[in-house]
Amino acid sequence: MNTALGLTYEACVRTLSRSATCTVCRDACPVRAVGLEGIRGSVTVALDRCTGCGLCSAACPTDAFTAPFALGEVLAGSDGQLACGQGGLPCIGALSAEDLIALATRVKVVALHDGPCASREPGHHAAAARAAEAQAFLDAVGIKATVSFAPAEALPPAADRRPEAAEPAKAPEVSAERRRMLRMLVPTLKQGPKEVLQQPDRLDRARMQQLPERRRRLLAALPPGVEAREATVPTATLGFVSSKQVDEHACTACTVCFSVCPTGALQAPRSLKELRFDTSRCTRCGLCHDVCEPDALRLAPETSLEDFLEFTPRVLARLPVTRCGECGLPYNRAEGSAGLCPRCWAMEEEAMDLSGGNR
Repeated sequence: MNTALGLTYEACVRTLSRSATCTVCRDACPVRAVGLEGIRGSVTVALDRCTGCGLCSAACPTDAFTAPFALGEVLAGSDGQLACGQGGLPCIGALSAEDLIALATRVKVVALHDGPCASREPGHHAAAARAAEAQAFLDAVGIKATVSFAPAEALPPAADRRPEAAEPAKAPEVSAERRRMLRMLVPTLKQGPKEVLQQPDRLDRARMQQLPERRRRLLAALPPGVEAREATVPTATLGFVSSKQVDEHACTACTVCFSVCPTGALQAPRSLKELRFDTSRCTRCGLCHDVCEPDALRLAPETSLEDFLEFTPRVLARLPVTRCGECGLPYNRAEGSAGLCPRCWAMEEEAMDLSGGNR
């Protein structure tokens, strides 16, 4: 049985771009084991502080965390009655909305039972919200199943307890060169267990832009030929998926959004004349919005369930793209001038200014 928390940095949005603003794993951790002190603000986890509650793994939109319990066994062996500490589940807040939907599709009735739990606050607030999300999705696509949260008593108001908690003391840093020297001088010295998860120096590109396992479980659980009873739902209804809008004239065709999309939901052909979007792959991590400098990519006010159930990309925007006459790179015609991309046109103008306006 898996008892160790893991983190696939190639799937974490904070690893993929320094512009990422996601902090959900840190905010979900009730014991401040998760921090953002790694390379370029990447995620770190103090394993000696981690209690194995699994709240960070359920909160992560891209499934970058590996739950510190046998999630697959919990889901496969469940009859739908879920409580903290039963069947290997540390906390009902350790289950994502997608997994609740997949389970409900199989067993028809899922009930999250409130009760004594070391992670009750904030874990059970999250569980209640995800149960509501799961039920909203099931209703909208016409699957006859229920997901509910049964509170034993009124939950206390959600609160951020992080400011009151003391910051963990930082261990003195030891350089890599000094560590190598120590290993050479004392080759028989045994290394202790790894105490901190942190971003490695090198990343495996083959592990990037993968569909999260929880999304695979959800899509596999949906009945064949399922159709949306409601074509769209308000964006706020579902936190694990979204639809997008693009300002075609503001988009510069810079390629950053689909290059960093952790799940491959955003796509484009080599010509860059189109931007495509696969709603079924979107986990609403927000990274594409964070990296879009002209703010051309935005959340749509409604999430399309019809698009979600197509399981294929559709054209999100047709871009007025052409090739720069100087450097040959594609650019948005609305952003350039005289057949040149903005960068080459700026260099042309600078050269004209230096020469007194003569070409």
